[in-house]
Amino acid sequence: MKEYVVVSSKYGLHLYQIYQAVFELTAIGVDRDKAQLCRWLSAYDQAWDAYRALPSESPQCATLYFEKGGPKRPAGPGLQKFLDPLRTAAKKLEKRD
Repeated sequence: MKEYVVVSSKYGLHLYQIYQAVFELTAIGVDRDKAQLCRWLSAYDQAWDAYRALPSESPQCATLYFEKGGPKRPAGPGLQKFLDPLRTAAKKLEKRD
């Protein structure tokens, strides 16, 4: 039971770290602070890495969400449609420096 509680807590933490990064990236937009844009893109990627690693830590881990769709939803472009322009903007801002 303890393992289930621990892995479920980590699952929720990483999922909400993904949500937080998306929220922050939405607020920042493409024409804003390069450091913040890069910080939250990195935070988003790190949260997904941690989230994806959970099933290998415990067979009790839920795997409901994927980059391109959630539970009972067809796969589509997912957040990549939103993130790709931000990643492009971050690269352009880096070239300016």
